[in-house]
Amino acid sequence: MSIPVPVAIAGVMVAAAGTGLLAGRCIRSPRPTFAAWAIAMLALTAALLAQRPAPAGAATAAAVPADPQPVTNPYGLIAIYTLPEDRVADFDRIAGQVAEQVRAVEPDTLVYVIHTVPKAPMQRIFYEVYSDRAAWERHERQPHVKRFVTGRRPYVLATNVIEVRLTYAKTSPFALPGAAGPAPAALAGSGARSGNQPAAPSRGAGRDQPQPSAPRGPGRIARHDGDVTA
Repeated sequence: MSIPVPVAIAGVMVAAAGTGLLAGRCIRSPRPTFAAWAIAMLALTAALLAQRPAPAGAATAAAVPADPQPVTNPYGLIAIYTLPEDRVADFDRIAGQVAEQVRAVEPDTLVYVIHTVPKAPMQRIFYEVYSDRAAWERHERQPHVKRFVTGRRPYVLATNVIEVRLTYAKTSPFALPGAAGPAPAALAGSGARSGNQPAAPSRGAGRDQPQPSAPRGPGRIARHDGDVTA
């Protein structure tokens, strides 16, 4: 609590009057009790003067909470590549290389899955989920991704990229081709629904359609053979 300057000055005057300084008594006949009382009053006055009022905006700034961190949504896309029959192996080779590098150095790439399509063997489908759009932009700037974009051009006849928004997800551990046992799932096995998004379709033609969720952390890379249903 701050003390106004006039009150502090009045304290000095009271101390001076009480000790007889104004009347000159301390000069003519000083008394120890007057001197002790004067010292105490002067010390109190000095302490009151030392109290400075707080800056005008200090209390207001302390009362205003910091801005909350913006909530970002996962960003996903599906890329479908149609390949020439004689260049499929070349495409698969460079796709596997970029996938391994994504897993090694891109913690914000949550899902990076490469699908083959038995009923359309000339197609490759990439399913990618990033922690947010900025993470996807960082992914696109990576040297290994730029090499893949340049290197795949002779092996691709057509490309179709679909931007997707996650609304619901559930994953479980699954076995990778050639692996001895189940591998960790790309994402945690729990569902998460966005408050302002509708639920995703629950089932396809006679089977479940699992969709990866999107917590933060390194993504699992997998190859998956599956049919494309209309």
